[in-house]
Amino acid sequence: MPGHQVHVGMVHRIEVENFKSYKGRQVIGPFMNFTAVVGPNGAGKSNLMDAISFVLGVRSAHLRGSQLKDLIYALDDDDRETPNRGAHVMLVYIKSSQPASSYSGMEELQFTRAITSSGSSQYRINGSVVSWDEYNSRLRDIGILVKARNFLVFQGDVESIASKSPKELTGLFEQIAGSDELRKEYEAREADKNRAEERTMFAYQKKKNMSSEKRHKKEQKEEAERHLKLQQDLKDKRAEFYLWQLYCIEKEMNAARSALAASREELQRVQEEQRDVEKRQREKMRERAAHSKDVLTAEKKVARKAAEIDKKRPEMVKVKEEMRRAEQRLKEDVEKLEKLQALQARQHEEIARLERSLEDVQGELADMEGMSQAGGAQQLHLAQSQLEEYHKRKEEAGSKTFRLRQEKEALDRQQQADVEAQRSMEASVAQMAGREEQLGGHLEQARSRVERVGKDLTEGREALAQLRQEETEMRDRHRRARHRAEALEQRLEEAEAQLRDLKADRRENERETRMAETVATMKRLFPGVHGRLSDLCRPTQRRFNMAVTVVMGKLFDAVAVDDERTAKDCIEYLRTQRLPPMTFIPLQTARVKAVNERLRSLGGTCKLVLDVIQYDPSVEVAMVYAVGNTLVCDTLDEARSVAWGAERHKVVALDGTLLAKNGCMTGGTSGGMETRSQRWDEQEVEKLKAARDKVAKELSEVLSVREAQSKEQEIATRIAGIERKTQYAEMELRMSQEKVAKAEQELAVMAAEKDRIAPEITRLAAAVEARKEQMGAKEQRVNEITDRVFREFSRAVGVGNIREYEENQLQQAQQLAERRLALSNQIAKLANQLEYERRRDSKGPVEALQGSIEQQRGQLEELTHTGRRLQAALEKAREELQALKLPVEEAKAQAEAVEAEAQALSKAASALTAKLGKAKRTITAKEATMVQLHARRGEVLERCEMEQVTVRTAAGALIPTVPLTDTTAGGSSQAGSSSAVGSGGGGAAAELSAGVDEPLDYSSLPSSLKKEMREEERERKEAELRKEMEEVAGELERTAPNLKAVEQFEALRAREREMSEEFESIRREAKEAVNAFNHVHQQRYERFMAAFEHVSGCINRIYKDLTSSASHPLGGTAYLSLENEDEPFLHGTKYTAMPPSKRFRDMEQLSGGEKTVAALALLFAIHSYRPSPLFVLDEVDAALDNLNVAKVAAYIRAKSRHTAHASDQQTPAGRAADGSQLLADGAGGGGGGGEAGFQSIVISLKDQFYSWADGLIGVVRDSEDSCSKTLTFDLSQYAA
Repeated sequence: MPGHQVHVGMVHRIEVENFKSYKGRQVIGPFMNFTAVVGPNGAGKSNLMDAISFVLGVRSAHLRGSQLKDLIYALDDDDRETPNRGAHVMLVYIKSSQPASSYSGMEELQFTRAITSSGSSQYRINGSVVSWDEYNSRLRDIGILVKARNFLVFQGDVESIASKSPKELTGLFEQIAGSDELRKEYEAREADKNRAEERTMFAYQKKKNMSSEKRHKKEQKEEAERHLKLQQDLKDKRAEFYLWQLYCIEKEMNAARSALAASREELQRVQEEQRDVEKRQREKMRERAAHSKDVLTAEKKVARKAAEIDKKRPEMVKVKEEMRRAEQRLKEDVEKLEKLQALQARQHEEIARLERSLEDVQGELADMEGMSQAGGAQQLHLAQSQLEEYHKRKEEAGSKTFRLRQEKEALDRQQQADVEAQRSMEASVAQMAGREEQLGGHLEQARSRVERVGKDLTEGREALAQLRQEETEMRDRHRRARHRAEALEQRLEEAEAQLRDLKADRRENERETRMAETVATMKRLFPGVHGRLSDLCRPTQRRFNMAVTVVMGKLFDAVAVDDERTAKDCIEYLRTQRLPPMTFIPLQTARVKAVNERLRSLGGTCKLVLDVIQYDPSVEVAMVYAVGNTLVCDTLDEARSVAWGAERHKVVALDGTLLAKNGCMTGGTSGGMETRSQRWDEQEVEKLKAARDKVAKELSEVLSVREAQSKEQEIATRIAGIERKTQYAEMELRMSQEKVAKAEQELAVMAAEKDRIAPEITRLAAAVEARKEQMGAKEQRVNEITDRVFREFSRAVGVGNIREYEENQLQQAQQLAERRLALSNQIAKLANQLEYERRRDSKGPVEALQGSIEQQRGQLEELTHTGRRLQAALEKAREELQALKLPVEEAKAQAEAVEAEAQALSKAASALTAKLGKAKRTITAKEATMVQLHARRGEVLERCEMEQVTVRTAAGALIPTVPLTDTTAGGSSQAGSSSAVGSGGGGAAAELSAGVDEPLDYSSLPSSLKKEMREEERERKEAELRKEMEEVAGELERTAPNLKAVEQFEALRAREREMSEEFESIRREAKEAVNAFNHVHQQRYERFMAAFEHVSGCINRIYKDLTSSASHPLGGTAYLSLENEDEPFLHGTKYTAMPPSKRFRDMEQLSGGEKTVAALALLFAIHSYRPSPLFVLDEVDAALDNLNVAKVAAYIRAKSRHTAHASDQQTPAGRAADGSQLLADGAGGGGGGGEAGFQSIVISLKDQFYSWADGLIGVVRDSEDSCSKTLTFDLSQYAA
């Protein structure tokens, strides 16, 4: 046993009291080395196993009970409610493995576990109450591991072990090995190790950084003095450079001011001239609009008349088409009438011919009757006695030739049938030949008609497709033109209506014009300028104009810019141009409050002002800054209820009344406020004028497209005609094709019928010839017999033989009858044909067709009259259309004349605009130059201030530092925010201008820098000065130290010493943590590997013992493998079993019995590592067949402790079903080898299993007491 020595002993008996199904106190035992527990299902076998598990410390959850009280015997609910109920189980353990006969005097250990009335467990050893730890320790001493359950295999555990995953199998090994006891300590030590390593790394990095910082501070200390000297040199050079720059800028500004004044005078002159031209141009535009309206009215009349003509044209085309069809039908009916009349004439001729033929045949029949009467008198006559003799001999000959005549008559009947059939078939063939000839002619005609109609149909379809394409294209053009005209008319009306509503004649005031030009100039000069808020937004409806204007207040004309830098540039521009102040809102730095989304759902007419204006998302910050969370309501009453309700809000009514949160209400309107609210309308005036003129021009071009309608109608009429022709052609083609198909089908049928009849005719002809020979032979034989009988009679009447007499009489009668029949048939046939021709009506269709022709001629005359009338009306409408077109041309001529004058004025205005633009660009360029010069001067002064360079005025005063003024917009919802930047030509800006424009003191500037210089010389000089400063600045930047480096260096040295001590302490702690972790890791590894190596070493042998047989003496193969050999307890363990003569397969693919044998082998191998003195198995043989049951039972018997000393005993079933020797009496590797055995207690229902046991314990159900009881039976006395 591998390192786990236990006391040798065995369970002697078990005492239970009121445990589960066992009522009262019962003693179960004694237990043998191999004891089998048997009994019917439901008797309480598993409860006995639960009792053993219970007393050995297994928890109630594994004993099919949720709590301990569920394990106490109770017959019914009354028993369960009995107070002070309890139960206990006592296991008597003998410290010896001797047979039962030697139990006396052995040391006993009594393990007792009781369930108290409170539902808790009580543990006793030899009657003394002990704690669970002590109880568990004593169980461990005898080899029973409660947690690992190395002594117990519940029902179903075998299947669960076979289906365990590699990770779960590793957990089982950890329980058996005891390495799971170190898991928590392992994880804690590992966490400590990781934390210590992190702390060590962090401390090392800090130490490394501190060393680097120490070297850096030392370098800074050495450069400090050199840096201070370079600073003073750079300051002197900068003062000289900046003063020279200011001197040059002041000279340029004086020259730029003079040029700017001249350009402004020229701009004012051009503007006056442009206003005069624009006034005349507006007058011409109004006059042109009036003429355009007249042209439009006249063209509408022309269009209506053209539409009227277009409506009449299809009717005319329809009448023409009907006339053409009527003429075609009349022509066809006339041709048909001629054919019918020809057929009628042929019918009369046929009737006359048939009548003549009938008379001829009847005369011939009368002549033949006369000849037959005359010839009858010449026939031979016999006497009475001769006739009697003739009949007598006839009867005699008949009796002698009766059989031959019957045979001849049969052949004759068959011959007649075949001859008739042959004639019928030959007649059918002749008839079919005639029909084929007739169908061939018809088929040829039908095919030619199909070819001709198909060709016409193809041409018609091609023409129809081409016309439809032309029609589609024309309709698309017409539809687009019509839609375009309608849209343009609607846009023109809307533009004129809007112009009337907006009072297009309103003039802008001078201040607004000046401000708009200023903003436009700033947008050109500074890319970050977006424009005024009034230009960047627009109310969604005109009724919100006043409310939005009031809410914006002073920010109505505020300018949105990208950032504060752009705002400062604009302020500088306003100051230098002496322009009125403006407010600027920088979008990047403006601080605004978030919009309260809840205000959008207040209900009623209440809306956020932000929601009733349209703006670009890029300026949303400015809009929110201007209007904030202000609300707008339709009425003042609603505004009051919203503003001063449960929550206070800032609200404005549509009439401009503003209600503040603090209770103030501002009402009424001023002229300036109304003018502001109307500015959005004024912005649209010019756009609407331009749009109206553009729409009028496009409309005049679109209306000319209406003339295409007539052509479209003409194409539609042609398409309708071709479609009807195509329909008729398709019908004719379909009928012709059907005729061709029917003729071809009939020809095919007749050909098949001829092919079928021809062999039959040949066969019948051959049969007739053969039968003739037979009939001749029969007739010859009959004649010979008849001649012998009538020989004497023939001599008496004077004939050669009797046949001469009969043939003379009969032949004449037969020929006469045949001729009479032929003539009668011919007469009947002619009579039938004559009757058919007389009954056939050829006159009725002719008369009906003549009436139809007369009717069609009347309809054709009526259509001709209608066509003439429509043509006259159409010509009259065309004349009226031409008359209506004359005013249109005159109005167009007048409009073109006015248009020419307007174009001339437009060209003049364009020239003035170009001239004005050029002047403005010149002024803008000069203003930009001034702005740039001012900006340059300001930048120089700012740099002087930032770099502490002193600049004085000519009076000796220092240049004051004037900051840019920040102003907040009054009335804004964002009052108190510092994001809006204000500037202008007055106030603080005026002070700034006064301070900056004051002459400076240039006395300290060298005379070499004051002399006049060309641009190239100035640039070269500036480059030299900059180079000198850059050299000094570069040197200064390269040597610029930290002036506090000495103090910082000393402090850093002290911190370094502390850090070194801390680092050594942390490193020692990390080393201790690693050593502790390695120690626990090694312990856990050694415990796990000891169990694994033991089980892995014996698993194959045990599996071979359980699977070997006569046919497979070597048995199967089983082995264990680790997924990770360095840390096996953290990864999976793979168990592989290969039954005999089977290839490798996963455990899941084995059969139920194969899985059970593999699982039992693993259980036995695990039990051999931590052996317990007993091994309890509950129905582990459920999935095994008889052969495997016997093998497992033999193995268990062999492992039972005392079987090793009874090798001479014969087992009850010495051989397995296949004849192989079973593992009994210690034979084989599983029964000997020096391994410790164990006491086996097995629950089984199979006699093949429990027949191997040393003793039986039978469990029965006592129906009287309603409980389980046991019986013990010793089988060892029956051993051979």
